[in-house]
Amino acid sequence: MFNILFKYLLINRQVSIPGIGDFRLVQQNAKIDYAAQVVHAPCTAIQFANKSATADKNFFRFASAELGVEDWDTIRKFHDFSFKLKNELDTEMEVDLPGMGVLTKDQTGKIAFKAKKFATEFFPSISFETEPLIHEPKPQSQLKTGDMDALYDGSSKPSERTLIANYWWVAALVLALISVAAIAYYYFILQKGFSA
Repeated sequence: MFNILFKYLLINRQVSIPGIGDFRLVQQNAKIDYAAQVVHAPCTAIQFANKSATADKNFFRFASAELGVEDWDTIRKFHDFSFKLKNELDTEMEVDLPGMGVLTKDQTGKIAFKAKKFATEFFPSISFETEPLIHEPKPQSQLKTGDMDALYDGSSKPSERTLIANYWWVAALVLALISVAAIAYYYFILQKGFSA
C-alpha cells in the first residue's frame, strides 16, 4: 500500500493518512549561500502537517485501479495500513517511509516528519569563489606609465573589440554622409539634367 500512496503523492502532490497527517510536495527554489560560497540546486521537498486527516475518495479510486480490486476492499486495506503505521509509530517512536523521510513521535504524542529531498543526490550543490566587486585603485603617486589603461579594462593596450565598440559612431556618420551626398547628387545633378 505504501508504494501506491507514494505514487499518488508524486502525481497529485498531496496525500492524507488518517491518524497521521497530510503530506504535500513543494518546490523549493535554488538558494545561494554566500557565506559558504555554495549554490544549492532547486529541489522538491515534502511538507507534513500533523492534523486530523480524512481519506481522499480520489485516492481510493486510484488505489483500486492500481490494485485491481473493488473500492471497499481498497478502503479496508488502506485503513489496515494506516492502523499498522500508527501502531508502529506508537511502539517504535520512529518509522522510515522509504523515499519520503522519517516519521517520529515525541513523548507528548506529537508526530513530526523529517523529509528527504529528492533531487539532492542528482543535482549536488555547486561551490563558487567570489572576487571583490570593487577594486581599490592605487594612489596616484604610485601609478606608472600605462597603469591608467590597466585600471579601466585590465590590460595595458585596448583591444580591437574595445576600439570598434567605442568608435561605432564613426562608421554610422560616414554612411549618413554618403547617403546625404547620394540624395543631393540625385536631386541637384540628375534632376536638373532631366529637366533641361
